Formats: sequence, structure tokens, C-alpha cells
Amino acid sequence: MSFKENLQRKISIDRLRDRVSRSLRISEGVKKVDKEAMRGLLQAAGYQSMTERGLELYRPDFDGDKGDILVLDNELVFYRTTVKDVLVRKNPMIREMVNIFNMVKILNDADVAVSKGEATLERIRSECLKDLDFTYTENDIEAIAEEGRTAFVNEAADQLAEILDLFAEILSFEPPPVPIRLPDIKILGSVHKDVDGIAMYGPLLTYYRQENSLKFFDRHLAPDEMKRTQAYLDMVGGKQAATVEGRDVFGELKRRVMKKAPRQRNL
Repeated sequence: MSFKENLQRKISIDRLRDRVSRSLRISEGVKKVDKEAMRGLLQAAGYQSMTERGLELYRPDFDGDKGDILVLDNELVFYRTTVKDVLVRKNPMIREMVNIFNMVKILNDADVAVSKGEATLERIRSECLKDLDFTYTENDIEAIAEEGRTAFVNEAADQLAEILDLFAEILSFEPPPVPIRLPDIKILGSVHKDVDGIAMYGPLLTYYRQENSLKFFDRHLAPDEMKRTQAYLDMVGGKQAATVEGRDVFGELKRRVMKKAPRQRNL
């Protein structure tokens, strides 16, 4: 696959990872894993599935007897054992429960559990990404930038937003650290700390779909500013002068990518 395709795949995988991660957090005393998103990650990682006794089991393959087996439930535990052993531990039959040795297994899985929850999630994410090559050249970046310029001229909002996400991935830009709800306005920027260890946000870009307005600001917002919705509205509305606007934003983004590193492998 091309650099762009690999980057798109990484973004898709990370979005699935984020969905699962959010679902792992206990809300109102309940934890409910986003199984649809987790299945997407497991498929991307090349895992095979089987269902036994109502349990969804996943392994890279089921050819061998013993291996790492993931049970898709709210705990996301990887077990290093056999399918038969997992079934006894997770959904035992009555005749299995009366066996004293099985009772020990049912009550304590520490001997075979190798990861759970977030640790399991990060393992699967790593396996999804391990074969993707994120090496790029200036031609790769220029091709993406040109797609962005074309999308801006054609007012193709969805395509433009996708191109901005690609640059954000390379430059480690992200939405404001303090959630800001501005309908139809996309904000992406760099979160970092200044020499005094104070969190700053910037440089950043804004994209207002309704007006096809794209701006880049080579400035940094202090903690009190990044919390104020008005600070972003002033930039979008023109009260704060942009460093570059419109299709020229993609030239600036390309310049920053190439300044970061002529070739980058690990994103």
C-alpha cells in the first residue's frame, strides 16, 4: 500500500481503538465493551474466531492446541492455554464445576491470564500496525497537499477534512485539550509544554465547513485561552489574523512536515 493508504489505515485503527478504550471505562457502575469496534480491530490484526458455549474466542489461528486466546467480553482477557481450558474457566458445565481442580481454575485465572483490558487492547493495536510502512518522501506529502488544495477549491468538505486528518496524524495535531463544541468547525493543533512546563496549544488550524474557511495560526494559546470558546471564534471570524489561509494552508503544512523529518517511519 502507499504511504497515504497506510496512514489512512492507521487512523481507522486508532479510531476503533479509541472507541473500545472509552467503552472500557466504567460508567454508572457498568462497563460494556464496544464489541463491534473490537471485532474490527481483531479482523484487521488477522485473528480468526470461533464460538463455543456462547463465548466468542479469537486466536491468530486455531491450528495448534495451546496458544494465546482472547475472550471477547467486558474484561478482554488474553489466556495462554487451550480452548478447552478457557471454556472450563469461563463457562463451565456442572460436571466440570464439581471437580476441585477446576474450581481452583474458575476462581483464579492468574496462572494463564497474560493481559486484560487496556493492555490487551494495545497489544491488538500493535499487531494491526506492525506491517504498515510509514516511510514517506516529499512527493508523498506534496501529493496529499495537492489533494487538499483541490478539495478546498471544489469545496469538498468531507475530502478536505480527511486530508486535514492525515496531516494532523503526521504532525501530532489534535483537537483542543479542553473539549470545545463549535458546530461545523474543525480545530486541530499541537499540544505541548513551554520552557516553564506550562501546557500550550498551537500552532493550530481551523476549518469552518459552512463558509469553506481554512486558516492556519502560528500562535500558542495559554491554558486560560484554550478553555475559552471565544478565543477560537475570534480566529475563525477574523478578529485574529491568520498566518496563512485557504489553499495556502497546505503549503504550510507540507513545509512543517518536511521540516520535522525528510523521512519518518514511526508515527
